[in-house]
Amino acid sequence: MRLCIIDDGTSINLKIDESCLIFWCTYQYFSRGEKGRILENLGNSVQNIGKLNPVKRLTTDRPLLDEQAKTTILRKIPHALYICGVKDGEEVNGFTASWVMQASFKPPLVVNCVKQDSKSHAMIEASGVFSLSFLEDGQKEMAQKFFKPQRRVGNKFEDVEFYLGETGCPIISDSLGYVECRVVGSVPQGDHTVFVGEVIAAGVHRDGEILSLASTGWNYGG
Repeated sequence: MRLCIIDDGTSINLKIDESCLIFWCTYQYFSRGEKGRILENLGNSVQNIGKLNPVKRLTTDRPLLDEQAKTTILRKIPHALYICGVKDGEEVNGFTASWVMQASFKPPLVVNCVKQDSKSHAMIEASGVFSLSFLEDGQKEMAQKFFKPQRRVGNKFEDVEFYLGETGCPIISDSLGYVECRVVGSVPQGDHTVFVGEVIAAGVHRDGEILSLASTGWNYGG
């Protein structure tokens, strides 16, 4: 790492590794003597203010991100499990979704994070709609079935009772209920796209507790 002081007559800039960290102090707040003391504390004395002055090399073996801590803490974010129904023309598909949450009351919005290299992602982009069937506690087998990619298992709905909603997306009959969404925004960052969906239809099939990711013993996060 490289540490230097740049005094351009208007400000003092302390840079570490050129762009990693910039500590900026307005020039008028420091007298020439105060600047000298600042530099001495950093381990170097500058006689000619106004020039680029190397001060002290700092090294560290610590990574910027503790991967283990990051994984451990992110997996503590609570998630429920849903079957996200998608369509493209007459073709339908579904996948188990967990990175879902409500984002607004008026209009009612939910966010649904979808893996970018999945077929369902392409179908949502093409149709602009999706559904979310809320699974009940104890429906782990249903969630497991829809975790598998379509290219490996074929038609996931072959032995699952469903019906098409107002958007044409499949809705699981044996679920707590559902919402149907029209995509009103998206953020394609990292390996998932955050789809923002406006809820345009909803229904309740029965009362019950939703299936949580934690209750399955699975991890999807970190």
